[in-house]
Amino acid sequence: MCYRTSLATLITLALPFHLVAQSPYCIPVHGSQFLEPIVLGVSLGAINNQNSAVWQTPSGYSDFTGLSTPLAAGTTQTLTVQSGAAFQYNYAAWIDYDHDGEFLGLERIGLVVLNNYASGTITFNVPQLALIGPTRLRIRAVAEPFGPWTQSNDPCVPFLQGECEDYTVDISGGVESDIGVAALVQPITAVGLGMEPVRARIVNYGSAPADDFSVSFSLDGVLQATAAFTDTLWPGEDTVYTFSASADMSAPGCRTVTVTVDWLWDDLPDNDAGGGKICNLEPVAGTEVWYIHSNSVDTLEPLGTGPPWYSTTNSSTLNTVFGAGGWHHEWFETVDPEVLLSPATCFIFIDGSYGDTDPLFTWLDDKGIDLQNWVAAGGHLFLNCDPNSQDVNGELVVDLGFDGVKLVQGYPISYARPVPGHGISGGPYLPVGNEWGAFYYAQGVLHGGDLDTAVADNDDDHFLGPELSLPLVGDKTWGDGHVLFGTIGASQFFNDSAEAMNSRANMLAFLDQCATTTTDERDAGITDHVLWPNPSSGIVRLTTGNTGANARIEVRDALGQVVRTYQASALGSGPWTMDLSGLARGLYHVNMADGEQQVSIALALVE
Repeated sequence: MCYRTSLATLITLALPFHLVAQSPYCIPVHGSQFLEPIVLGVSLGAINNQNSAVWQTPSGYSDFTGLSTPLAAGTTQTLTVQSGAAFQYNYAAWIDYDHDGEFLGLERIGLVVLNNYASGTITFNVPQLALIGPTRLRIRAVAEPFGPWTQSNDPCVPFLQGECEDYTVDISGGVESDIGVAALVQPITAVGLGMEPVRARIVNYGSAPADDFSVSFSLDGVLQATAAFTDTLWPGEDTVYTFSASADMSAPGCRTVTVTVDWLWDDLPDNDAGGGKICNLEPVAGTEVWYIHSNSVDTLEPLGTGPPWYSTTNSSTLNTVFGAGGWHHEWFETVDPEVLLSPATCFIFIDGSYGDTDPLFTWLDDKGIDLQNWVAAGGHLFLNCDPNSQDVNGELVVDLGFDGVKLVQGYPISYARPVPGHGISGGPYLPVGNEWGAFYYAQGVLHGGDLDTAVADNDDDHFLGPELSLPLVGDKTWGDGHVLFGTIGASQFFNDSAEAMNSRANMLAFLDQCATTTTDERDAGITDHVLWPNPSSGIVRLTTGNTGANARIEVRDALGQVVRTYQASALGSGPWTMDLSGLARGLYHVNMADGEQQVSIALALVE
């Protein structure tokens, strides 16, 4: 599903035509110091790289793509890996058969578990429909993380212990022609859709130029427009194609938008269509605050309010920020999603930590798209999970949505630090300290999704290993809303618990931008006040329905210091633009007073 992103992103996407495809492969990292070689040797055809356990980066990655072997489509091949370790590791291999820069699905060619310096083999068949030409072979060995999983591995996400090596294979005898729809660029799920342009990113994945194909789009399965592609799309190239016709998205609700390419010579039609469900949303306009978790362990705290923990982390910080009685409380098992995800709700805090982990994953499977739509409509979300899954059939890596944000379980972190300059470090609850520690500060890390990291791991300052600064808390703008992700445990049990609890309260306050306070005489002065976008990167717009002649506007930082002052004589209904781009990231309050009443609106400035 597509969502409205920042203006800068839209401008980037709008740059027309013949953008050369850049599909760099992910580079995995490993956090623990290597006690012994792990991948000692790799053999496949002409590749025979022995005694190769000299990683080229401190985090355990080696680029051997200068070593290559030919592979014929339709043949059976055997890959041999040599372990240099006494400990047990899972050795897996992938080949990017479709040349899209990713290792997905059947592109994992096998896995073998080795220890005691043994060698093992992976036998695989090269698909007859593999694209010809050079592509990437990846071998990765990882230690099985603690938990219910078996034979875990992944080509991209962090693992505590492991090593990765990349090679090149040159495929012959397969197919050469493949174009596909990589992404729907517009329309995108947002508030206030109307007649929207239709734009899609089209990629030539093959080795033959494509210059005689058509492009079409449909709404809910009904064809709307077809056009001839009049240029040449060269191998490895992509372009953003814009239709001359628009899509009518003005009706409330969702419609399925599908873009299709039709090329006579296309050998791989599975990727010829792309798109998704695009929704015209009702804007979030309320001030309600919700706290959601599972009732499977405890009715108030995921760690439990009874012995042995007597946890109060969430309830006490919610009371600190919103006041006792200032927030609603429900559970995954009983909450009405139509009430929770309504325009009346401003902020939702979801905590799926400890024994609430698997209920969280079940709830997200069912309501994850609705949750993303609510944020895109202007909602503010704090989604936290210090994972402790017991699902033996579950996945080690969980996709949280929001364009690729992943939770990597089984990665214990003992020390964490705030990232200087991020809004949650600047208050309003101080001090927050420079580091927090616990036996487990977190049992997982975040990966992907272009997050702005707020809290990073700091284990390298205490244990042997590379400095990775893996994100434990991070945020991003999503449509008209904002979401903060976390993997942290109960803050009251961290070292310097008072500072850790202040930091957690700041996480809630960072997203509290909808609550307002006014006097009783709402009709006498400032009414119907709206400040948007919120969070903002600096340029904000203000609308007030009825402002007195002497209205004064002050912008105050988290410490209460006035950083901007404006005099607004009869602003009317606006909107009025304020440029706050020179201020640091963090939480601010925009205070308006006109002699009759006053109002304060919280504002978060982000990158």
